[in-house]
Amino acid sequence: MIPTIRPGLTGATTKSYWWREAVQRRLLAVADVTAMTVALLAVLSPFGINRGAVLALAEIPFVLIFLSIFRRPELSLGLTVGLISYLVLFGMLFVVPYYLSAGHVDAARAGAELAVLPIAIALAAPVAGRLLDRVGHRRLTAGGMVLTSIGLFEIALCQGTPGLLAGLALAGLGLGAFTPANNATIMSAAPAGHTGVVSGVLNMTRGMGTALGVALASALYLAAAGASNTANSVHGLTAALVVLASLAVAASLTILLERPHRNRKREPAPTTCPTR
Repeated sequence: MIPTIRPGLTGATTKSYWWREAVQRRLLAVADVTAMTVALLAVLSPFGINRGAVLALAEIPFVLIFLSIFRRPELSLGLTVGLISYLVLFGMLFVVPYYLSAGHVDAARAGAELAVLPIAIALAAPVAGRLLDRVGHRRLTAGGMVLTSIGLFEIALCQGTPGLLAGLALAGLGLGAFTPANNATIMSAAPAGHTGVVSGVLNMTRGMGTALGVALASALYLAAAGASNTANSVHGLTAALVVLASLAVAASLTILLERPHRNRKREPAPTTCPTR
């Protein structure tokens, strides 16, 4: 005889396990923070858990990546702020749909509203490419991150549809201006014979920024929204976007405070490891 659940107890049974949702959300937040920590350790591996592996590479006549190429300020700074830009972009793309779904916005409308972001990026990127030689990469990259932060603050403070659309448009224009200029700066700073390696590292920062952005935004959203996804969704959105906007501001300030190295002599990257 197969046991069955009586209909009269279904609602009570569902309500009695309300704590399961809260526990699951807390576990997801812990998992996000753990993933973000592991990713950061992977980024800082030459100075952390994989230091032995890096030292072992020094014993090999030929290595894939020479760490000395990252001593170039234009290259290391470009990769760092590029990582932050992808973190901001994908963190925003992850948390905004959650906020819209919590507000019972249907999928078609949510997709139409989110389409403002890639459209703005597509419109700004070609213009930024043409302006790069005229205004310089520092103005474009710093200005792009400032515009991105303004868009994020707009969404965080004005959660209505007009504020959301305006914020997505501003963030898209800022990222569209930032990305081409920053990528051009990174590739121009690559040593001769190492452009392929630098291009691969640039693609790696895109993947790392995606993972870190999703982990950070989801952890902040869950921490602020709590167990109720609907009632406190505004707090979750605000907390996540304020932190992302602050990172964009920090990136722009880092770009502006970095001293230009126009007259600095560039040493060619080594082709073999030094002998001992």
